[in-house]
Amino acid sequence: MRAGETTLWSDRFDRELSDIFALQDDIAAAVAAALEVVFARTRATETIDPVAYDLYLRAANLSTGHLADDVTYGAMIGLLEQATRLAPRFAMAWVGLASIWAWRLRSGRSDEPYATARAKVVAAAETALGLDPRLGLAYTSLAALEAFASFAAREALFDKALSVGPNDPDVLTSAAFFSAEVGRIDEALARARRAYELDPMKFGTCYAYASFMDFAGRYDETKALWDGFCARWPDSEIMIDAAMAAALQNADWERFKRQASAPTAAPDPHQRRRGMVWLARNLQAPNAPSIARFHERLREELQRAGTVRPDMLASLYNLGLQDETFELIDQASFAYMFDPQLGWPHGSLHGGFIFSVNANRGMMGDPRFPRLCARLGLCDYWLASGRWPDCADQVAYDFRAEAKRLVESARARS
Repeated sequence: MRAGETTLWSDRFDRELSDIFALQDDIAAAVAAALEVVFARTRATETIDPVAYDLYLRAANLSTGHLADDVTYGAMIGLLEQATRLAPRFAMAWVGLASIWAWRLRSGRSDEPYATARAKVVAAAETALGLDPRLGLAYTSLAALEAFASFAAREALFDKALSVGPNDPDVLTSAAFFSAEVGRIDEALARARRAYELDPMKFGTCYAYASFMDFAGRYDETKALWDGFCARWPDSEIMIDAAMAAALQNADWERFKRQASAPTAAPDPHQRRRGMVWLARNLQAPNAPSIARFHERLREELQRAGTVRPDMLASLYNLGLQDETFELIDQASFAYMFDPQLGWPHGSLHGGFIFSVNANRGMMGDPRFPRLCARLGLCDYWLASGRWPDCADQVAYDFRAEAKRLVESARARS
């Protein structure tokens, strides 16, 4: 990093050997979470107490995206609280507080009772909107408080964010992640592209644009984007890992090997890279005993936690255990999708991964795929809203009819 610049992103992603299909989803989650803690530009018309503004900038300088560091986020909150005490009408500081508090609550990092923590998010977001109704990111903080499967309620809040901030790159990028989560990848890409056009130098907008190009199956075009972004952020493990994951998911083995040999600033990248290489070899020449051990690990996770991450199910499917994948889906609980007090079972995770053409084409083409979608609450949302995922028009089976059958069957049993 050159003198005078500010680090706005850093993180590490260490993985077990068979977890690489989870990697890109986790990175997407990291970017999405960081966008919830973004420090928007101040309005040109605002008059801000210089000391409060200095506190705000100091908090921004501590921001490292989705870094699992409670000390850092505690320090940011402390600085922003000082700023709001000195300047109670400093709307941006209130948005920053709402974003951090919402992220901590939904990621299981809040040390306060749920009702107390939730009320603080709502109060900060409403204060920000009262001071400046154009702050769309306040609505994304409120959306984060909804249950994950409350897609209609969350979408209404994202729509409000877009209505007041249609040209805010951070709002557009956050909305793009939601679009992907409900399977509308073309819409996600359009929003991410617009955000990238508005701010092509921001890490989050660049990552989202390249990721959703990949999700849409446009790997031939995405390769150049990953190359350019990796050159721009040569010390970013996140960007390098995402580029490697994209090559792996597209069986671009020569490119994968070239990227795997690239230098990195990580103190010990070898464990993660060994994991990627292991999976690449398994995809080219499956090692049945090793894949069986991975399956057993997921069965043990199901026994222990009662659920299995959707991205890990995609991993199992891509490794050739299709029937076993749907056995786990049928046995798993996805209660965390419907209870706003529950977070993802393994921390922040972005659900749009299951609709990635590059990463999950096989499972989406399986007539059993709507079973997973129904368990996640998606089929109810699609049926009620009439807004179907892109894959409904891309698969060989009648996706809509199967989704409707599953919803009606569940209602009949209840």
